Amino acid sequence: IARVIAHFLVPSGYPLALATEGELEVVLHGSDVRVVVALPLASRRHVVAALLARGARFRFVSHDLQIRALRSSVSRAAERGDLRYGSVLRGDSEKRTVAC
Repeated sequence: IARVIAHFLVPSGYPLALATEGELEVVLHGSDVRVVVALPLASRRHVVAALLARGARFRFVSHDLQIRALRSSVSRAAERGDLRYGSVLRGDSEKRTVAC
């Protein structure tokens, strides 16, 4: 598998997609952002850090969700440029993509 698209930060991105190989894109929809924002700061950072260590890229379905996530102290990901709104990663058409 060359590419995995995990819809929802939890549980599809974290922890399920951590064990996958290939490019990882996590799509955040709203309810998942609210769940993670409600976690203690150390837990929020752990989830994001684990996904970043795996090389994940993040895509938000709305700009408001991106702002909410950034305000929840996960801005280290934003500084790296790994948090994006609305753009889609395009890969080699011959590679296989799996959506979770």
